[in-house]
Amino acid sequence: MAGDAVCAPVPVPELGGAEASRAFVLDRNYLSSCGYTSEIESPGDDDVDLYAIRLQAGDRLIVTLLDTNWNATDREGGLRGSIRIIGPNFAGGAPNQSRKVDDSFSFEPNKRAVDGVYYVGISANTNGSYSLGGQGVRAATGKSIEGTYRVIFKVVPAGGSLVNSDSLYLDFGPSGLWSWSADAGYAQLNTAAPETMVDAGGGSLFLDFGGQGLWSWSTTAGYRKINDANAENLAVGPGGVLYVDYGPFGFWSWTSAGGFRQLNGANPEGMKAARDGYVYLDFGPSGLWRWSASARFQLLNIADPEAVEPGVDGSLFVDYGAFGLWTWNAGAGFAKINAADPGQMSTSIDGFLYIDFGQSGFWRWSAALGYQRLSSADVQEFATAGDSSAFLDFGSFGLWRWSQAGGLVQLSSADPRRILVRRA
Repeated sequence: MAGDAVCAPVPVPELGGAEASRAFVLDRNYLSSCGYTSEIESPGDDDVDLYAIRLQAGDRLIVTLLDTNWNATDREGGLRGSIRIIGPNFAGGAPNQSRKVDDSFSFEPNKRAVDGVYYVGISANTNGSYSLGGQGVRAATGKSIEGTYRVIFKVVPAGGSLVNSDSLYLDFGPSGLWSWSADAGYAQLNTAAPETMVDAGGGSLFLDFGGQGLWSWSTTAGYRKINDANAENLAVGPGGVLYVDYGPFGFWSWTSAGGFRQLNGANPEGMKAARDGYVYLDFGPSGLWRWSASARFQLLNIADPEAVEPGVDGSLFVDYGAFGLWTWNAGAGFAKINAADPGQMSTSIDGFLYIDFGQSGFWRWSAALGYQRLSSADVQEFATAGDSSAFLDFGSFGLWRWSQAGGLVQLSSADPRRILVRRA
């Protein structure tokens, strides 16, 4: 499960210049637990961008090519891309297949496929007949893809499954807690609504039911009470560690094996757990801090933020209210990226920051591409998924899904109070 691995950032491959003669090698074990995403400025010469990965028979390789120059007003505009896969020894190991940009490609070796290295080629969609030279270590030649694109890789081992990102937990207040998926529709999980809920991965949740205490729930084990106390906030870190804000009783961690452990007696106003093991804590007038089991507590800024959101690369996004939206990382410190005050923000595994700017609309931002407005409407609540998509509650206008491929599509007329995307 993704929650069981520390998903540190992977270096971006250098595909230009001398590096264009080699394929970028991806690690299967990392892909099966974390996935991999990269944003690349492809050179405009005649080199096909190659990625190499050693698969085992029965593995399922999923490759998604996204056009980061895609224009919401012209879905056929922008980049034109093609994905192609070539199997071991470049003969008979895998069929040549391709997909147009902003689509997904899924390849599953048949039972007689040998273990070995597979090459994924990304080129212009007019170039689907190139071949690899020599022993397959030199890049293929042909018309290359031009411009910036984003590619996402994922490996599902034999016998494993990939959770559909269109799988949600929805808090409907007085109507209770529900799940929803594109395949199964709605199912009620509890007649009561939690005050706080966080996804623990693999079809499980941690839920604070106020005076009814702190609970866990999973699709296999159902409900289990952890504690009678009323938690004010919850966060889940790598390995399924639960972090609990018990208000005046302090900041705690909990694991099923080790139980509760107090980490600090102070009362955080907000907290978010990051993929690299850090927990970011807003201690109000005492400033913004981060904590990890190895580094303990570190003060980042004495100012009091309104909200924080960890990035996927060790960075942090900080909402300082009237003082704007900022980024922070350990090397460069703080940098202001917008003077406006966001209403809500969330990052996704593809590296984008999604932002609700109230009446100014729903946006996303990346360091490479800047700001893109995805909707001019005022979002009431939203949650991001791992495939460049987001689920949006537009109040009386219902629940919608935004994706780069399909734009805005209405899923339901329902108006949830809170949206949580199920993680693998």
